[in-house]
Amino acid sequence: IKDVYQVALGAENVISLENLQEKKKSILIMGTYRNPDIYMKQIYNMNKYAEKNMLVMLEKLENDNEMTVENALKCIINNSNLEKDSFPLILNKYYLVEMYYRNYYRKKMLDALVKTGFHIDIAGEWWESYDKINSPNVIWNKAVRFDKSYELIAGYRAMADSSPFFKGGVHDRVYAGMANNTVVMTDSNKYRENILNGIAQMYHLNDIDDICMKADKLLNDRAYYENLVYNAHKEYEYNYTWNKVGERIIKHFLSE
Repeated sequence: IKDVYQVALGAENVISLENLQEKKKSILIMGTYRNPDIYMKQIYNMNKYAEKNMLVMLEKLENDNEMTVENALKCIINNSNLEKDSFPLILNKYYLVEMYYRNYYRKKMLDALVKTGFHIDIAGEWWESYDKINSPNVIWNKAVRFDKSYELIAGYRAMADSSPFFKGGVHDRVYAGMANNTVVMTDSNKYRENILNGIAQMYHLNDIDDICMKADKLLNDRAYYENLVYNAHKEYEYNYTWNKVGERIIKHFLSE
């Protein structure tokens, strides 16, 4: 591999601004889920050396919001006798760290919203293992095809995203929300605060009150919600339509 380039994803608009008041005042959750305890048990079943390293990585991730899984492993390698060239192989072997991390915070976010009483609609696979899936304020539907996902997103006033493993990027569902006037709640880090400030609702992973307070504001403060929608859609039109993304890609390679 000679070079690797990172470009932002685009999204498709399927709803007009005139439809805002028809949106559901529920919070949409999209994606898969596995009980994080499953991955922790697998970590404990590894050999003691691997178990210790993975637990140290998880501790670093929890204590430093800007820490990536890759950098957590590099810290381990730099302070051990492990060969630096073995990094890709060890990262693949320690995939349980990322799977636990992803599902632990997805559950933590959702537990807070469900417990507070927000109406939650889930679209995704494997949620039967979620211990609150039968709560009266939770509706679970199986995942929709990608080409139908924009229509689903467009029907909701708010969507909650948990993707703490993206430290230098944004999940594509955030752009889909921007395109379709659905405000997205997503976990914060420096990268997202720099590009999403004022156009998405960011929350802190370890502050449950923050998540619920911001969800309540989105659903019940019409002026606040409509301002975020307006700002996000303008940013989408300026930077994240597929045409805009294509123009940036072409411009980049023409400048090489």
